[in-house]
Amino acid sequence: MASIHGKAMMGGCIQLWIFCAFVILVPRLIQCESEPAEGDIRLEDGNSSSRGRVEIYHNSTWGFIYQIYWSYIDYTAEVACRQLGLDTTNVRGFVMNRGNGPLHTFGLVHSCDGSENRIDACFVYGESGSFTEMVLAVECGPYLQGDVRLANGSTAEDGRVEIYYEGEWGTVCDDDWDNDDAAVICKQLRNYQHGAEAISGGAYAEGTGPIHLGNVQCEGTEIKLEDCSSGGWRNNTCGHDRDAGVVCPPAFEGDVRLVGGHSLMEGRVEYYHDDQWGTVCDDFWDVEDAWVVCLQLGYKPFDGDRYREAYFGQGSGPIHLDGVQCSGREVRLESCRSQILGSHDCTHSEDAGVRCSLPDDGDVRLQDGPLINEGRVEIFYVGRWGSVCASDWSASEAWVVCQQLGYKPNTGFAISGATYGPGLGPIHLDNVSCVGQEYKLDDCGKSINAVGNDSCGDNGYAAVHCPADLEDGDVRLVNGNSPNEGRVEIYHAGIWGTICDDGWGSPDSQVLCRQLGYQTNNASATRGDNYGRANGRIHLDNVRCTGFEVRLDDCSSNGWGSHDCSHLEDVAVICTVPNEGDVRLIDGHTTNQGRVEIYNNNQWGIICNRSSWGATEATAVCRQLGLYQNDSGSVPFGTADDWSGGPIHSTGVFCSGTESRLDECRSSNDGSDNCDPSDVAGARCISSLEGAVRLVAGSSPDEGRVEIFHDDQWGTVCDRGWDDNDARVVCRQLGYTGDVGVARTGGTYGAASGPKYLTNVRCNSYDDRLEDCTHNGWGVTDSYCQRGYVNAGVQCFHPTTVLPSVISIDDIRLVNSSSEYEGRLEVRANGRWGTVCGNYVADNTLQSMAEVVCRQLGYITEDAEALKGAFFGSGSGLIWLRSVYCSGYEVNLDDCNHYTWLNGYCTNKDAVGVRCKEPSNSNRVIGTMAFVGVSLSLLALSSFVAVWYTCTHAKTIRQTQRMDQGIPLTTVNARSTTMTDACPPNNE
Repeated sequence: MASIHGKAMMGGCIQLWIFCAFVILVPRLIQCESEPAEGDIRLEDGNSSSRGRVEIYHNSTWGFIYQIYWSYIDYTAEVACRQLGLDTTNVRGFVMNRGNGPLHTFGLVHSCDGSENRIDACFVYGESGSFTEMVLAVECGPYLQGDVRLANGSTAEDGRVEIYYEGEWGTVCDDDWDNDDAAVICKQLRNYQHGAEAISGGAYAEGTGPIHLGNVQCEGTEIKLEDCSSGGWRNNTCGHDRDAGVVCPPAFEGDVRLVGGHSLMEGRVEYYHDDQWGTVCDDFWDVEDAWVVCLQLGYKPFDGDRYREAYFGQGSGPIHLDGVQCSGREVRLESCRSQILGSHDCTHSEDAGVRCSLPDDGDVRLQDGPLINEGRVEIFYVGRWGSVCASDWSASEAWVVCQQLGYKPNTGFAISGATYGPGLGPIHLDNVSCVGQEYKLDDCGKSINAVGNDSCGDNGYAAVHCPADLEDGDVRLVNGNSPNEGRVEIYHAGIWGTICDDGWGSPDSQVLCRQLGYQTNNASATRGDNYGRANGRIHLDNVRCTGFEVRLDDCSSNGWGSHDCSHLEDVAVICTVPNEGDVRLIDGHTTNQGRVEIYNNNQWGIICNRSSWGATEATAVCRQLGLYQNDSGSVPFGTADDWSGGPIHSTGVFCSGTESRLDECRSSNDGSDNCDPSDVAGARCISSLEGAVRLVAGSSPDEGRVEIFHDDQWGTVCDRGWDDNDARVVCRQLGYTGDVGVARTGGTYGAASGPKYLTNVRCNSYDDRLEDCTHNGWGVTDSYCQRGYVNAGVQCFHPTTVLPSVISIDDIRLVNSSSEYEGRLEVRANGRWGTVCGNYVADNTLQSMAEVVCRQLGYITEDAEALKGAFFGSGSGLIWLRSVYCSGYEVNLDDCNHYTWLNGYCTNKDAVGVRCKEPSNSNRVIGTMAFVGVSLSLLALSSFVAVWYTCTHAKTIRQTQRMDQGIPLTTVNARSTTMTDACPPNNE
């Protein structure tokens, strides 16, 4: 038995030695990588593996290349691409800023002629000095069919036009060659196209090879020369004495261009100022800024992706713009807010970029108007923007154009004639006839200009003015197959954004559809990405409507911009298409009042009451809507601001008082298309909501500020005398069972506007509704209660929920900041997130708490900082903690002493924020390497100890075995020798 044990120990010993070798050698292998050879090169800081700054390995260090003779840069670039094994058919050499790379810059004294296989074959090493800013960069790759270039010009902006086709460069014949053709060439070459000049007659010397194109006829709106009409590839009878050329014009102040991308539609944004191109810093650079750049360049409106951190390579020269903040509706980048031209705190490592996309057939835009919301209508077809003739052009067509462009439905004014000129492109449409409810202009009846008319004649060119008075909270549905469906977007702070589907339900869809003028019955929600992935802001999350609100922004939510969603969670809605004879109330202060509109012949229209409209007619409207009639039910609701024209369905309605629907009444129409705004019929109804309660501004549907419905309006309750008895009645009225309500006071759920209805509420255990409790009377308040924040709140619990006294903190997070290392501190307890109140905690204690927070989140605790007074926003939900006491050495915040806040004088305005020190990349790498290195070293040390102990112990056992068996210590059989030689020799 002892012998078996000893042999087992010897086997383990061998395995441990193998393990030790593995532990020691593997880290060395991990640290090692193939050593570059003298003269090796690499590409760095490009946006692909075939593009970037060239670095060369010399004297055991990497360095940049500074070419003394920059005129030979393309030859050097070809050699670099060949050495790297990349495609050399379309090579471009250029210069890049040196950035933050190697310290050395080696001068290329002897230039390459393009035939060499390695750069060091034409390289004489000379230290150029670390001060050299601009160094060699290359782009390797094949030419693509349709690529163009200019040859034999005196500058880079002029020359003979050559186009690439079937693997060969060739020229273009100057038949019909004009400035529109030249404009497309200049656009394709990323130069500015307005003012491009066509040059004929082989002015730039005769080319060689094939003549690829003749009879080219561009409209000037095409993206590439091959998109233009022509006689076809190699179908011409020209000689090289008629090779076409162009002169691309200089840019104008405020022009933009894209540089460094792989296509015309992407690249680093460059802005022209003071006769020089310069870059744009990416501070605040967002999708709305990208939209404006793309629109200015003629690409798809309200579309585009933004890129930061010199994604398309670093520029050179000045940085013209910083802090650009566009709303997305400007027509030029220079119209957006920004710092003063030339004022910035950036380097070229922060150059902004964009990627645009081609418009879709049927997209529209407004051109040459004084503002973005006015101009000549152009529509995109078959790769070109074109005009629309103004035959029969009216308000209905203008409404469709404005709605398609994102303005309010049923708004817009038609403009005809030649107010904004004929434009540069073809004429695409004529005789357009819309009802006014279509989703896109392309959905209307029309005549497509198939015969190629080049003028609209006396009819002029269609133009529109769209009212630009979008308001915060306006909504729209986008990318749907019809106007009544699509991804939900809401307008805030000048920008359209999406809504997260967290908590979204039927009442939310009903309010959304009501705001858009649709019927609320059967409104349904679906996934937003069914209508395409959005790329802009997410404005709202956890929207909670009762279903009776007039507008979506009347509902409670997390607040503008507060969310934890991605665009995969965008909500979409399908509204019910109205039926013939349906009615609706529009532009009232509540859902129960407004201008009366009736649906007839697939469009909504008003009733011009003249003298027949009265309480009896208003009663029919209220009854049809399932509401009750007010004593003053008949009211005029039209004003010049509310009604901007449109169909008039009736000029006289006569009801008996027994009708259940308005279309059961007698009506007449004198055919008039004008109505004085004071004659537009309206109605005021009463709902059955009187005395209803709701909870708003809470972090869940179970809590919030108490609001009660009275006199057709929601109002709040003063917190004077508010206690748990009152809270329980509210919860009971909302459908909770048992005594499961906790009172909240002191503006827990934020300030409110609107009437303060109740004060000194005193409920009894038998009260079922808040309005049944005693109080001072409706609207009777005092100076204390008139303050906006002294509102009663409630937290309701389900019967199985245990009311918290001491809570356990499950998790923490920092929110409402652009950096992951700082933000408002929120803790999760009982499955719900809430804030921490800083009112009751001394600053030094908060500092210790900040260190613990940073430690728990895995951040650096040095210089951790606590920030009071809702520095990162006030939040809108539950306040979990009012006091936290940490020593600063705890691992988790839950290890600190902390106290819940159920009642007291904390509000979300006292929310604590934390700022942790942001590690540099080097700190992260060094820290990780140090941790791995120390861990492996300790593992190796422990392995050696284990091996030494095991082997020593094994030899002791072996000696004991021999002595027990009477074998001399010097006698070793073959089997045991093999086993024991795995350990270090015994020097006994």
